[in-house]
Amino acid sequence: MKLTVVGAGGIRMPLFVRSLIRRIKKGADIATLAMTDIRPERLEIMGRLARYLIEQAELPLRVEIETDLDRALPGSDAVVTTIRPGFEDGRIADELICARAGSLGQETVGAAGFAMAARSIVDLTAIAARARALAPQAMILNFTNPSGICTQALHDAGFHQVIGICDSADNVKEYVAISRGVEPERIRLRVFGLNHLSATMQVWIDDRDVTRELMADDEFIDKWFGIFGRDLVRRLGAFPNEYLFYYLLPERARQSVLAEKETRGQKVKRITDRFFAGAKDPSLANQPARLLELHAACMADRSNSYMEYAWKDTDAKQRPDHSLAEGEGYAGVALDVLEAKWRRPTELAISHPNRGAIPWLSDSDVIEVTCRVDAAGVTPLAPPAIPDRLAPLVRQVKIFETLTVLAVRHRNRQTAKWALATHPLIGDAAVIDRIYEEFARAHPETIGAYR
Repeated sequence: MKLTVVGAGGIRMPLFVRSLIRRIKKGADIATLAMTDIRPERLEIMGRLARYLIEQAELPLRVEIETDLDRALPGSDAVVTTIRPGFEDGRIADELICARAGSLGQETVGAAGFAMAARSIVDLTAIAARARALAPQAMILNFTNPSGICTQALHDAGFHQVIGICDSADNVKEYVAISRGVEPERIRLRVFGLNHLSATMQVWIDDRDVTRELMADDEFIDKWFGIFGRDLVRRLGAFPNEYLFYYLLPERARQSVLAEKETRGQKVKRITDRFFAGAKDPSLANQPARLLELHAACMADRSNSYMEYAWKDTDAKQRPDHSLAEGEGYAGVALDVLEAKWRRPTELAISHPNRGAIPWLSDSDVIEVTCRVDAAGVTPLAPPAIPDRLAPLVRQVKIFETLTVLAVRHRNRQTAKWALATHPLIGDAAVIDRIYEEFARAHPETIGAYR
């Protein structure tokens, strides 16, 4: 099988390769890894590290490095899309525009999520069209943010072989595995919501439902859900994805983000630049082992800075050591989907059209939900009773996602403003007008070109 990664010059690529190596050693039938990116210098660095890791593992995995997408795609059985149009500077511009208006400026949530979608959907649609032409048999696994909106846009455009993946959708599985000392493979979940707006409503270890047991466990809630507090988690009646912090505690989240001296994007850019600057250092350029040590240090800094503004106000004063629970990240989710499709059926939390799982949503609405994945395809599994506080949020934000996709497809200014107006975390009409006009100036080729 040939696996192609689009956006392979990203800093997380060595983690993907390590996950791939582990899976191949366990029997995954992947013979070729194709890596493509529009940034030749970064792609060369990541290609060099990939080949080193594969050589060290003594695997006969072929690696193809291509800056030309049309040369990378032919023969692909699966295509993973992990691109960032506008790169880190685009993200930073979005965050700062929101901050100046006093609005939440989180990469995938609220107004900044709209701006990112406006860039990502355009490029992803072009990539999907090339994949259809050159590798029509390929499944597309989309990790490009905002993953749920982008996956919706691709399905609406007729690309139905697309599955949205996220490395936070089923984090509860890892939390339970660590807390109870069991293998993640023994744990099943029922997840429901939208990408970056979901919760885990049911947990089994083997065939035993442990949901109530976990909900009553103060230590478990304090360790993994401390930013919410015990009372909020128990009132919700589900284990929230960390991104629900922005929705369930919106004013605290807004104030915490605005009080930061650096935006998250600025931190990520600083850490990323540090790694790629080191990769150009002659003393490291030809020493891949040392370069991987630098990479590990940079990724640890990146991980530790994630949502630190939310955790510093908790009793623990710091985020728990999520390196214990990061598993294989998005690579693991992508490879889980492929293995379920071709080798071993399983249940996974992914972004996929609803198809009747939730009666009050359209069948075509892309949701983040536990699905059974097997050779026959993907089947969303209806969750148990949905928490009263989650259902209206899903309804409202799904309208925002739908309008965002329409605005991008038709390049329509008014629809874009309607989308922003429907989101619960952006602000009033004056804030929306200000943010929109600044987005249009910052991104003239996308939002700035809307009529």
